[in-house]
Amino acid sequence: MTLELKRVKVEGHSFLSDLVLGERVAVTGVVLSYSPPRKTKGPDWSCSLQITDPSLNGKVTVIIFRAQYTELPEANIGNIFFGTGLRVAYYMDSPQLIAYKFESTCSVINDDLMNDDLKMDELSHIIMTYAKYLRKWWNDIENFYAGVPKSRKLTTIAEIHSPNIFFDTIAEVVEIHRIYRTTELFITDYTHNELLSNNDYVWNLPNGLDARNIFQITLWDEHVVNSENFEAGMYVYLQNIRTKYNSFNHFQGVIHGDPETRRTRVMKADRNSFDVGELIKRKERFMQKISPKITRVIDCDVKPTEVHNKFLIRGRIIDYEPDGFENFIRPYCIECDKVWVPQNSAAKEIKQCPECLRETTFIYEFLLMIEDEDGSVLPTLVSGRDAVRFLNGILPTKVMQEETSRQAFLNLIRKLLASVIDHGESTKFFEFCVESYFASDRERLYKLINTILEI
Repeated sequence: MTLELKRVKVEGHSFLSDLVLGERVAVTGVVLSYSPPRKTKGPDWSCSLQITDPSLNGKVTVIIFRAQYTELPEANIGNIFFGTGLRVAYYMDSPQLIAYKFESTCSVINDDLMNDDLKMDELSHIIMTYAKYLRKWWNDIENFYAGVPKSRKLTTIAEIHSPNIFFDTIAEVVEIHRIYRTTELFITDYTHNELLSNNDYVWNLPNGLDARNIFQITLWDEHVVNSENFEAGMYVYLQNIRTKYNSFNHFQGVIHGDPETRRTRVMKADRNSFDVGELIKRKERFMQKISPKITRVIDCDVKPTEVHNKFLIRGRIIDYEPDGFENFIRPYCIECDKVWVPQNSAAKEIKQCPECLRETTFIYEFLLMIEDEDGSVLPTLVSGRDAVRFLNGILPTKVMQEETSRQAFLNLIRKLLASVIDHGESTKFFEFCVESYFASDRERLYKLINTILEI
């Protein structure tokens, strides 16, 4: 099938194929992938996405910096990205677009906005018209791939028993190695096969997986191009995989091209399909078996009289604030209901409230950066009574006054955050209950509630 690619664009906007190093440009493109917000090493937050348009046989990465993570756009594959004031940079001979916080604007147009009958000025109307054109162009491509029929019953990794058989599967991508002329795809469906037990991997296997859970597939010819947008964590549908032993006697698979039809046999699987749903359930069962229970959630149900602002989430800690566990405890004035952040002195040295001069006590107040299974990061406040409950009833006042309580607090925190502190890696996944609320400036914030550590 030949897809017509017309060079249509918005006046003043650049095609993604025409980017020149150092220029400031405005672009519009289809979102191919999106990485959620992350804290930079400085004061800002950033996210990244990859976009394309009909002028380009590939993709361009856009990196966006903003002062607050709430200022960063959210995007799904197929949405339309619209950006102005973006700087063109190059990384490893490929163009990148950098959206600095004071000189750029970034918006994402989803299908709901396209279908709304909005009142727009002339420029906005032109942009929306072009966005609809891009969406149709992308839909034509999606429909082309969606039209590929299943050729045979799906097979799991556990069901592969010998070389020289052909099978289809739906699996999760664990790792990708792009090599000259081939792509090495490492997949799992959270079943295991003893034929894979002698395969060695020099990279760290995620999610408690071992060699028996991972199947390596070599992609050739057109499948190298068709898998360019694949990334770790993506669910994929793979057809006509042939099993074999390689020169190292490792059991693996291969998908060769078809010189006559050039039919695609590697594609992203629909996350909402029945088969992917079954894979996700299998993954959850696998994770429950290998993950130690770190927390216990007391109550995260929303009562009929409550607003729906409590959520049970499964995630892992990737960072924390502030630095230094002693700074997890702050002076607190009950009369003023204020938490004080010591500037030039230790917390225990602030014995009077700077405003009312009454005696202060102490309170827990710190942030855990928690990443859920979809990769979204939630800065979660741990404070007050909920923090005491989370830390097994260890009172902040006793931590500041008694050495035994101080050691118990430090030992518990170190156990929780050992992988983050020692290796810069995330913790295991655990369940926690979070409550959302609005600050005085109407910014949505999150805090940990009804959760107890069991380590």
